[in-house]
Amino acid sequence: MMDLSQKPYPHGPGIECWDTKILELASDSTWVYWNEGADSMLVPPHFWLALAASAKPDRKMEDGSRILIATMTFKVEGSWSCEELTIDTCWWPPSSRLQFGSGVRPAYTYIPRQLLPITRGIGIPGGSLDCPFPESRHTNGTFQSEGKFRAYVDDCGVVSWVYVDYPLPPGISDAQVVFTTPPGSRYADGHVVYTVADHCQHGGDIWLWLANNVVNGPVAWCDFEVFLSNNPPRLNLPESVFTLVDQTVELEISVSDLDSDSLEIVWDGFWHEPDSLQPPTNPPFYDGGNPGLLTWLPTQADSGFWICSFSATDVCGAVHTHRVTIFVGTLVCGDCIEDTLIDLGDLLYLLNYVYKGGPSPVPPCRGDVNCDAVVDLGDMLHLISYLYKSGPAPCFVCCAGVPARTYSRPDLTH
Repeated sequence: MMDLSQKPYPHGPGIECWDTKILELASDSTWVYWNEGADSMLVPPHFWLALAASAKPDRKMEDGSRILIATMTFKVEGSWSCEELTIDTCWWPPSSRLQFGSGVRPAYTYIPRQLLPITRGIGIPGGSLDCPFPESRHTNGTFQSEGKFRAYVDDCGVVSWVYVDYPLPPGISDAQVVFTTPPGSRYADGHVVYTVADHCQHGGDIWLWLANNVVNGPVAWCDFEVFLSNNPPRLNLPESVFTLVDQTVELEISVSDLDSDSLEIVWDGFWHEPDSLQPPTNPPFYDGGNPGLLTWLPTQADSGFWICSFSATDVCGAVHTHRVTIFVGTLVCGDCIEDTLIDLGDLLYLLNYVYKGGPSPVPPCRGDVNCDAVVDLGDMLHLISYLYKSGPAPCFVCCAGVPARTYSRPDLTH
């Protein structure tokens, strides 16, 4: 489309530029040069228009004159491809640069080349955007994506920006792109920096959009997946504790969490097995710390099995519960001569009892070194292994909470 409404060459009232020839687009999409009724067909993709203007003596063109011949507007429809349009001045077919002279002596030749040739991309440039690979986080904090995003734009455009689309997925409070290769060319890349404010949420997709310098809006997009998770707390407690009456129990309680969450420890209860209604003689005490300490001084009446229960909760509400069994004994199993030591004297005492009819340990369960409810050769072998071969120590609960057990000298007649 050519706009001549400005009448660039008026030569007087009612007189317009008097030698103007233009090209028009025919219905068959072939450019035609119109010259006094004679058509001259040109071969695409090169098309051209001719504008000729002559100045009359009343309006001479002087050296350095700038003349607006026409304004040309090109409209592209139905195309998403990238094409290039170049405007230049030349003879047709192209043989040399276009020239024109002043027509008077002395003759000057002018070559209109200011700002020419000029090439512009037309059409709608597309592009592609690759997001970083998915990743997982289980702690709060600010992170940089492990991989890069990569943006590409077609030939007739450049990357103008890559940006984060809001809203963000649950648990992520902020996200932005940090360029490694900045915009301004056909390629750009960089990382996504995001803040995990609540890893108790599930996370999701952070959407990235690509914009170029031509299209008003995004030309490509991708989703960067960030999965959030929570690791539950873990109480650091033993399965069981062994003690004797009138000896203070000190139970250390601590909790760990891979997510570095703030944690709460609760002492859930303390009871006797099997009689949960039996209260301890001296109530135990827990200082409530992390790490913390539970202390208890059992008495003769507290012999047997006790359960101590704790639970830990993190900020996400995940709970870990652990029960410790406390065995309270009244004596040292294997200490047959009651000198608070386990040595060769106890082994000889047990040998005399089992094979020579010697006196029984008091009570007999004291000699049940392996806690199988029988005092026999197995207990002596257990003591030999412990004393001379670095074997396991005597069991602890030979007499704890089992008053119904009956211990007797084994039958050696067979």
